Amino acid sequence: MQTNTFIADIQRSSVIWTGKKVLGKHTGTIDMLSGKFELKGTEVLNGLVIFDVGSISSTDIKDAKTNAQLVGHLLSDDFFGVEKFPTASFSILSADHQSDDVYLISGELTIKGITAPNQFPVTLRITGGILSVTGEVSVNRTLFGIKYGSGNFFSGLGDNMINNDFTIDFTLIGKTIS
Repeated sequence: MQTNTFIADIQRSSVIWTGKKVLGKHTGTIDMLSGKFELKGTEVLNGLVIFDVGSISSTDIKDAKTNAQLVGHLLSDDFFGVEKFPTASFSILSADHQSDDVYLISGELTIKGITAPNQFPVTLRITGGILSVTGEVSVNRTLFGIKYGSGNFFSGLGDNMINNDFTIDFTLIGKTIS
């Protein structure tokens, strides 16, 4: 069986983040810089996705000043430290076929120069040489040194406490190159 390499079409792919706090949540987007996957038939051999952390945006705050304050804070050392760590990445180490188009992806997520394992289900389809991968992954930000507003590290936060986990909903579209 032939091995095919798929390159992410970053214009057609999307990444949406959601962070929750005691009294609400924020959502936004982050750009994918690149993505590459190798498959043998429908067996996922490996893959790597790189994200432009500096592109993080907020889509739920309509007031421009408040929006800029949140985005500025997310870019700061309290959160993603973009000046020192402009990218994040996910490297696929294995993919276990669960059923039909569902795979359990295992790999390593790197944020702020810290790498931790992560595992999540995806739906993977190949149609006419186009790869489509969709899924949702939960990320514990404290594993990457992002402790701001965490009830695990600070007391007396009250309504200002931020959940340790944030979620990323993604759709990755890839074109075959081999």
